[in-house]
Amino acid sequence: MKLKLTIKISLCLLLTFIFSAIEVNATPGNTLDGLGLNSSVRGVRIYSVRKLSSTYSGAAIRVRNANNSAEGDVAFDANGKISATSNVTITVAGFSGYSVSQVVSFATFYSGADVYVTIWYDQSGYGANATQATASNQPNIVNAGVINVQNGQTTIIFAGGYQGLTATGYSSAFDNSNGGTLCTVGRCNAEYRWQGLAQQGRENGTAHWG
Repeated sequence: MKLKLTIKISLCLLLTFIFSAIEVNATPGNTLDGLGLNSSVRGVRIYSVRKLSSTYSGAAIRVRNANNSAEGDVAFDANGKISATSNVTITVAGFSGYSVSQVVSFATFYSGADVYVTIWYDQSGYGANATQATASNQPNIVNAGVINVQNGQTTIIFAGGYQGLTATGYSSAFDNSNGGTLCTVGRCNAEYRWQGLAQQGRENGTAHWG
């Protein structure tokens, strides 16, 4: 059985999801200096539409264009955010006419389309990326060619039902028996719509929601 962490919100806009806990890894996670924190505060799972650690050098998210089935890794822009000027490295060409490894702007990639998140990359350094392979369960970041924005910030929308992203194998990053702290920045469209924000549990076993 695999320990798993599931990010699952009903009708919610999500910008940042950080889980910090007592580390048992020999190598500590990345410092959250993008939040003005020092090395004494580290996240063991960091998912955000902003670059929260200067140490992290990977992409922010992987996305899927619903119109042409192309997929690509979206980089942080010059301001450490996801925006129309972010570069997208194509990972699946689909019917787009792109070539794998081709780099286009995010604005070019999403032009006129609905775009969904397939992978939310973990900035902690542990590599526990949150993924969703089922298209109907993937959260949305671009609607009809317009990036989802809340208070001027790019957001990922979880529209309820079974939409969610899951990271497995995270037990190696912290001592599960000692618990941890979950910090998020998000907004729910209606207060009665809140369900679980995160699920911790084992496959085929008890799940715990926070």
